[in-house]
Amino acid sequence: MKLRLKKNILKLGLNKIINIMEDQLISKETTELALQKGYNLEPTRYLDKYYNDFEGITQSLLQRWLREKHKILIEPTYNTHYNTFDLVVTVIGGLSYHTKTFKTYEECLELGLQEALKLIK
Repeated sequence: MKLRLKKNILKLGLNKIINIMEDQLISKETTELALQKGYNLEPTRYLDKYYNDFEGITQSLLQRWLREKHKILIEPTYNTHYNTFDLVVTVIGGLSYHTKTFKTYEECLELGLQEALKLIK
């Protein structure tokens, strides 16, 4: 189950919660695969709309880890002709391939993260 939650921060001095962006948490399947492949960064802390505090790994954080540590780029690209997103996974200095097409950016990125993790030996 994918959760869409608003990422929040505390504004110093005012103790007021300000929404700064919306981000997508990775699925349980992607989380398990990332941990198997050595992902060990601190998860991001969140407050949901009921102010419950929890931790999770976001798509953007895992995407950055793959890019910086393993030199794997995940690039959802918008196809204006079909109003969809195409996925391109590239290993810097190596192979690049296109997979299938998706209706949403987040769905495309999620599969791209899984595909990239599978490339790590």
